[in-house]
Order: sequence, then structure tokens, then C-alpha cells
Amino acid sequence: LGDPPVLLVGRNRTPDWTNVWSTVGLLTLRCLVHFQVAPCGISSLVYDCCLGRITRLPPDHRPGGTVAIGDLAAIRSQRGDDWGRGELNDLLRRVKTMDPQRESSYRWLIAAAGKPMVEEERAVVEDMLEPCCWEFYSAHGPAAVHWAVLWDLYLKFIGGPERWEAYDSLMQGLTANGKYRDLWEGFTGDRIVEALGGQELTADLVLANIEYQPAGRAYVQQVAHFEGALNRLSTKELAQFLRFTTGLDRINLDGALPNHQKLVVRWVPVLNQDPVEYARLPQAHTCYFTVDMPPYRSEEEMLARLRTSIEAPQPFALQ
Repeated sequence: LGDPPVLLVGRNRTPDWTNVWSTVGLLTLRCLVHFQVAPCGISSLVYDCCLGRITRLPPDHRPGGTVAIGDLAAIRSQRGDDWGRGELNDLLRRVKTMDPQRESSYRWLIAAAGKPMVEEERAVVEDMLEPCCWEFYSAHGPAAVHWAVLWDLYLKFIGGPERWEAYDSLMQGLTANGKYRDLWEGFTGDRIVEALGGQELTADLVLANIEYQPAGRAYVQQVAHFEGALNRLSTKELAQFLRFTTGLDRINLDGALPNHQKLVVRWVPVLNQDPVEYARLPQAHTCYFTVDMPPYRSEEEMLARLRTSIEAPQPFALQ
């Protein structure tokens, strides 16, 4: 969900469900230890579910629970409307980071259903909500709209027995079967995502992690072309460039690549100004954080060749 995509947990359980999620967790732990970044973006909701920080609503509130509006009404009575609004606003904040349009739709729903509705509005709201959530809203009226929407979000994106099974399996991987649980306990899901997501990418940040070979005056013009081209890449393209050259798509919070290794741009000489050589694309060696770069004759040429390379599904296959 979102761009860049953020991993949530789906509803449909597959035969190797638990193994898949424990493997994702273990790979995330290994990447954290060795590279200080996560192998994929995981929603902060998922981390907080793994850590037991998200309240379970029906049908997950008790063993053998069902999707019953009476159960949600009991939780509402126990927790109160202020708690429900707070939980809902927190969930909507997280949804907004992944899908602003979806968050806007929910905000409209809350505003529309928080007062008496005309027939057209009622039809739209009923269509947007899960049937049990609409039933709850119909029984309790506009004052309960926050709880109806909270439950809808929970059922669509968070809860269900299969999902909680996945969260438990993911946590087993993240902690190596509980061995490293203390590593995660002191952080919220938001803080974990921030730490593993690295710094927001800018051209200056990427360039600070680059060195050129050979150094010196021979390729001063090409360095200028390269830095000009990099400054014209979008944030998404900068992530693609890093993935193409290093296998990573982010830079650590300390502003450096793992182990403070530099990304080496290695200029490849062109003999006799052969036009065929200038048509060649950059070639990356991700194991060594190195990219072989023909000394293109202009910034436009440099930018075009870079974009062709980083946007390809399998850039290593391009020649």
C-alpha cells in the first residue's frame, strides 16, 4: 500500500503463512544487524501489533470471539468515546502516510455520518463500511461514528485471526524466537520505521556518500555532469539509483551507507571518441558499491543513461 509501498498483512492465510512471516522477520533482523536498514518497508501498525500495542477489537478481543456489535458496544462502554477518537485519529494518521486519498475518504465519512444524513449520503456511507460496522452505526447513531469507523479500519487493515497469527510469527523472526525481544521493546512502531527507514533522500545526501575514481582533473567535466544529473532525479529515482548501485534504497540515519562504505563512481575510458562507447549504459557492481560510468559528453546524456539503467526491472541485464 502506498508509494513507496509499505507492507501490511493480508487477510488470506496461505499454507506456509507462519513460515513466510517468520522469515520476513528474521531477514529484517539480519539486515538491521548488518546494514542498519530494513529489507522492505513495514507499516508501523504491523510493528505495534507485533509488540502488542494495538487493542484487539472483535472478533479478536477474546478467544472464540465473533464479529458482534454487542461486543464492540461493551468495549466502547469500558473504554469511552475519547479513547475511541484518539485511537481512530492515530490510525488515520498512519493511513495518511500510505494512502492520503483513502484517509481523506474516511475523514469525509466521519463528517457525513456524524450528523443526520440525506439518503444519498447514507447509501455511500453504508457502501464504505463493513456490514457489521454499518449495523453498529445504525444501532447507536451519529455519536458512535468514530467507533464504527475505528472498527472498519481494524477489520480491513489490522485484525482477524489470520493476521494475529502472522504478527506472532513475524515477531518470532524479529526477535530470533524471543532472544532479541529487548531490542524492540523500547521503541514504538513509528520510531522503528523512522530508524529503519533511514534519512530522507536528497541529491546532496547521496553525493556525500560518493567518491570518484580516478580522482583528479581528468574527469572534472564528467563529475559536473554526473552531479548535475543526480540533482535532477526525484526522491523515488534517487532510491532507484541507490538500489541499482548498492542493492539498498536508503541511507542510514547517521547519513552514511552501511559501515560508512563509499559508493564508487569509476570512470571508464573511451578510446578514440567511439560513439558506440558513449551509448553504453552504466554498469553496477552492488557487492562492491561500485558503478562503472562511461564519461558521457553532457549532463543530458548522463541523465538519460542513468534513468534508463535505474528504471529497468533488471538493470544488470542491460548492455
